[in-house]
Amino acid sequence: PIQPLAQGGSPCVRGCECAFSLARQGPHAMATWLHTAEQPGREPTARRDVEALLRHHRAAKLADAAARRDRTRVRELLDERADPNQADERGRLPLHEAALVGAADAARELLAAGAEANLSDTALHGNRPLQIAAWQGHAEVTHLLLQWHAQVEGADGKGCTPLITAAEGGHVATVKALLGQRAEPGRAATVVGRGHLTPLKAAANSENIQVAQVLRDALVKTTAPDAPGKVRWLQFLSRCTCICWPRS
Repeated sequence: PIQPLAQGGSPCVRGCECAFSLARQGPHAMATWLHTAEQPGREPTARRDVEALLRHHRAAKLADAAARRDRTRVRELLDERADPNQADERGRLPLHEAALVGAADAARELLAAGAEANLSDTALHGNRPLQIAAWQGHAEVTHLLLQWHAQVEGADGKGCTPLITAAEGGHVATVKALLGQRAEPGRAATVVGRGHLTPLKAAANSENIQVAQVLRDALVKTTAPDAPGKVRWLQFLSRCTCICWPRS
């Protein structure tokens, strides 16, 4: 465990819990602390502990800037070598925060700086940025992430794909963006606590008629030509104006 500063401001033998406080004082204060921590008799892990805390501190600032849609601050922090793929102590990742609030400009800066479009927030819910953007219905961020090779069928920690999530939320523009990048409209996923779920069923369960219509049209277009009976059935469904599937 990491302990606080000893009385008088010198580090105790086991490290420092208040590296964030030192970080706010500037690099000189931290350099002085590290120099003292490396003197004979100090634990060799002290420097590593503080460096880890500093990484988390920088990650928190970057995540906060992304959450505020502050593109300028995001750029400044990246120029200061903040790692766009580093989570803070709460498990937050900068690109995920940008996806959550629909901050396309901030997301663009992060991606250009090397943020991984398919990185999961394993410390939280196992979500990827695309899943978060689909959940919130941010079509512009969804399109941007797909341009940076986000996996269109990448599932979250519970098994939902972005298309299922967007369909359930009634986000028509996001659903169209995903379908435009070859998300499969009929692809079923095994979702924790819900069994097998397709995008169309997710839309039906939430009574999102407009999304259901978009998905039906997509199913008709993607059905193999050697299955005329299925095509006729899907064409019939595409003309329906109501949702008649039972809830799951």
